[in-house]
Amino acid sequence: MKNFKEWLSDYLRYFMLALAAVILFFIVFIGVKVYQNYDSPTAGQNIEILTEDGRITEEEAESEKISESEKSDETEKLSEVEEKKDIAETESQTEAETQRQSTQETQRQTTPETKPQTTPETQPPTEPEPVYKTLTGSCYLRSGPGYEYEIIGEYMYGTTVEFRGEVEGWYEVQVDGMIGYMGPRFFN
Repeated sequence: MKNFKEWLSDYLRYFMLALAAVILFFIVFIGVKVYQNYDSPTAGQNIEILTEDGRITEEEAESEKISESEKSDETEKLSEVEEKKDIAETESQTEAETQRQSTQETQRQTTPETKPQTTPETQPPTEPEPVYKTLTGSCYLRSGPGYEYEIIGEYMYGTTVEFRGEVEGWYEVQVDGMIGYMGPRFFN
């Protein structure tokens, strides 16, 4: 037993170092696993999207998509209302024109001189003014309205693009002569 005590006292520091190394290894291993699970994009099903302004979780992106679809529904309803207003205005203009023509005819019938009838000149419909939007974060230009479409360009914060319309919750834009799609959350 005396030999064992002497041997143990001689090698005790090596046992303590080995034990400390094993404990340190397990602490680091567990720490790395916890960090990977915490920082993993699928942890808690919250995928984080980095932008210039900060982080947006997938849940927020989904709520944005929902609100954007509600906005597009509202936009469609507003456009329908505007179309109805335009139709009503056109009908009232047509009625006013008909009344004006009928009063001119009655005036012609009552007056001996005849004046040449002039028709108002109509201007051809003009192209709508292009709408330009500026990126508030770095963004990919995709070939179609979805993440599954090919990336055809990458544009940085501050890039100005021509807005052409909204398709399936994505903005159709034209930039550098290319037409593609960008997420609406990258615009103000």
